[in-house]
Amino acid sequence: MKEGDKRLKNLKPFKEGHDERRNLKGRTPGIPNTATRLQRFLDAIRIAENPLTGKPEKMTVAEEMDLMQVAKALKGDTVAWDKLLDRLEGKATQKNEHSGPDGGDIPIAQTVIQIKFRPKSDQPTESSDPQKPKGRRKAG
Repeated sequence: MKEGDKRLKNLKPFKEGHDERRNLKGRTPGIPNTATRLQRFLDAIRIAENPLTGKPEKMTVAEEMDLMQVAKALKGDTVAWDKLLDRLEGKATQKNEHSGPDGGDIPIAQTVIQIKFRPKSDQPTESSDPQKPKGRRKAG
């Protein structure tokens, strides 16, 4: 038996009404969400060595990480350089040109469909004989 099958067997639907697994009150007030916590960590000030000058400086964690990325790019890491450029200038957009054969216009085919409605059953059709009365099914 696969591991995924075992997990599916353990699934149990919530009970109607009260179910002790439900948190009806939601998250406790005062608990910050993830973005708020991460922003607090990135705004923290530290004394760290500037990788460009080699001297200790007072900087935020976010600034320190930016400097590390710049230092990696200076050492020849092209991925780090691409990430810096994407952050500064935005990702380069690629043009998509649509054209027909040999760069010309795209050929467009137009089809016209003509619909004729059938006449009522009491009127004969143009293409067939008048309808013959239908027989009865044989019993048995």
